[in-house]
Formats: sequence, structure tokens, C-alpha cells
Amino acid sequence: MLSRGGYSKAPKEQLATLVDRLQCGGAAQKVVGAFVDQATPSLPEALEQCAVSGAERILVVPVFLPDDRNLSNWLVKVIGRWKSQRTSYDVTDIQVSMSPSLGDHEGIAHAVVQLVSDAQAADLIAPISPRQGNSEICEPEWSVIPPHKFHLMQCRGPRCTSRGAGDVWDHLNGRLMEEGIWIRTC
Repeated sequence: MLSRGGYSKAPKEQLATLVDRLQCGGAAQKVVGAFVDQATPSLPEALEQCAVSGAERILVVPVFLPDDRNLSNWLVKVIGRWKSQRTSYDVTDIQVSMSPSLGDHEGIAHAVVQLVSDAQAADLIAPISPRQGNSEICEPEWSVIPPHKFHLMQCRGPRCTSRGAGDVWDHLNGRLMEEGIWIRTC
């Protein structure tokens, strides 16, 4: 399962839940979650995990919306690069394929209709007042950059993530937390 990441815990938790549900449902022998950007494991890391576990066939299933055809085409190149760079064992016999886009599947409309139906049945639809919408946006902290001595910027886009930026990010954040330094992500 290949998803888009983010800076909160939600993308990892949601993907982990999906992976668990699919694993329990018997959809495949092994289900591994990975991220295109802003989280780990990256697609090459997940492919490596599958290969090390002895997989002979790997199906990459993009579960993100909206579909970006350029990103999908680029992911094929990431998979090809991963296969060409493996030297510790032979991956030429591993068949790697990518499923069609989630956004192109007719079942997505049924899932959205079910979400609306479930929300209405559980009376989960509550109007949002203008007061709720403006409360945080008007807070001065939103636009005030705290005093700082240094700026550190790291790319977490798809290209950099596929080349290990997520691991660097996780390591750096871990070290900064150990040192008691607060990190602000934008």
C-alpha cells in the first residue's frame, strides 16, 4: 500500500490500520505500507523489505487521492531504479507491478456514498460556525516566527523521500528531541 505522508501521526496511523485490515482479510500473503513523501518507510524501503522476506511478486497499490499521472509515471522510475541498484541479492526474478489508481476505481464512489450515509445515520454532521472557523486563524502565533538562531530546511518531497530523506528526518528529529530542542515544521 503506497500512501502520501504528512507531518501529523494521522497518515501513519491510517495506513497502518489499512495494512492490518488487508492483512487480516487475506488480500495478500504480506501487506506492507509505504509513503511517497513526508514519512517513512519510503517505497524503496518497502520494496527492500518485501524482497528480503522472499517475495517473488510485489504489487504496489497507490491509495492516495487525487491521482497525479506524473507522480505515477515517476514511481515506475523509482521502482526501476530500486531494481537496478540492488547488488546484495538478485532481484531480477522479482516481478514488481503497480495497480491502477484508486481514483479511477468505481468502488471509490460507493465508499464516499457509504461515508455520507454512515455520518447521517450516526448524526455526525454538525454545522461549523464562523466562530469555529476563525478562532485559530486569527491567533497571532500563527504568523509570528519564534526567535531563532538557525533555520534548517529539509526536502520531504517524493524524490528526496525515495532517496532516504525520511530516515534523515526521523534521525534528526530524534536527536533534537533528545537534546530538548523543539522543532517547528511548516
